[in-house]
Amino acid sequence: MPEALEFNPENIDKSELISVRSIRSDLHCHSVEGSPVDAVYTVTELARFYHDVLGVEFLGITNHYYGEDRLSAVQGGIDQAHELYPDLAFLNGLELDINLDGTIDIPENIEKSQLNIGSIHGKPNTDISDRILTALNNPYIDIVGHPGRYTKDLFGIDWDGICAEAATLDKALEINISELLNPDIEGASVERSADRVYLMKDEILCNLAKHKTKISIGTDLHQDQRVAGADTLGMEWRKMIEVLEKLQSYGITKDQVVNTLNYDELINWVNSHRKH
Repeated sequence: MPEALEFNPENIDKSELISVRSIRSDLHCHSVEGSPVDAVYTVTELARFYHDVLGVEFLGITNHYYGEDRLSAVQGGIDQAHELYPDLAFLNGLELDINLDGTIDIPENIEKSQLNIGSIHGKPNTDISDRILTALNNPYIDIVGHPGRYTKDLFGIDWDGICAEAATLDKALEINISELLNPDIEGASVERSADRVYLMKDEILCNLAKHKTKISIGTDLHQDQRVAGADTLGMEWRKMIEVLEKLQSYGITKDQVVNTLNYDELINWVNSHRKH
């Protein structure tokens, strides 16, 4: 048995385990203002659901970078939503692509972004371990988004080293709820669904627990996950409960999940990465 799989969650105080009552935020939301092609909801629509239905404290609006005008449009959407829901806070952030060599094209106006997720998009044809490790060491990256995506058929990924490095840098690896969304969505193949849920496999979860690596949980809803005539965001949040139950079974504690931080604590956590 690999060393990581020898971790025993029974050694963890049950009261310290992550639970849905501990969740204060969703840190990976796309909005129409910032991603008009592939997003589903405006910031106000997101705010209505999270405020009225879930009662969370704040949202990370982390769109793909489409230029300065889109970042400004998102801020306009945030300002409008904040007028309607003044007790709901927002982070105007970005999801940036991790290049083949692990580098990230940083926008000139990156200082305006309050939270940055670095993600691999597209089937990898390079060493994914080195790619993620390089991205983790970028001072502008706070979270590596959906790191297990596209890796189902790859062997030799150093999840032990990745989780250890993220823990050393106090950065987070993401559990991406959209990867667990209804596989029966039109156009979503069984193979695609199986590939996307890989991050919930034993080896990765055991290493997250072993190294006490920070975890971020995000819905990351896009148009291709929308279910016609259904409350897709509600479906995603129900998947959150399944994820938390899975994390509990591996002994993942509240202090590992950055979604349990309050707004000021999260800002301080992000700012700590910019000092290196």
